[in-house]
Amino acid sequence: MDKLFKDYNVQENVDALHKIVTDAKDRKAYGNTGNDTWRSDLDPRVAVGARTVPVLTSEAERLRAKIAEVCFFLSTLRNKRTHAVQMEAGNRILHAELQEIVEETDEMNEFVFEIRSRHHAASRFPCLYPHF
Repeated sequence: MDKLFKDYNVQENVDALHKIVTDAKDRKAYGNTGNDTWRSDLDPRVAVGARTVPVLTSEAERLRAKIAEVCFFLSTLRNKRTHAVQMEAGNRILHAELQEIVEETDEMNEFVFEIRSRHHAASRFPCLYPHF
């Protein structure tokens, strides 16, 4: 028996029910019977719906706003990733062009070095290189 009481939180539930009944008696004693009180002709589903629908509606609105925020964040990330991919492609093209320029510059430097070497040799021995 103790196990059943413990498994189903009987004491806590009885205490909660006692508080509800006590509060209802107090409201009745003070003549405070609002729209939110129990009536025998009130369907329990309607009563529960009256309490839970506004809460659920508010929570649904909050979740929609959060989803919109996450979608915007994901969209921004996608745009940044697309931009980064485009930048990388552009960088590869620029790198290839720069590599060509470096190779051409190296060739020109070798050519200039060869000419300067010949010029230097010709200036030391003008009789061997009359056309310099």
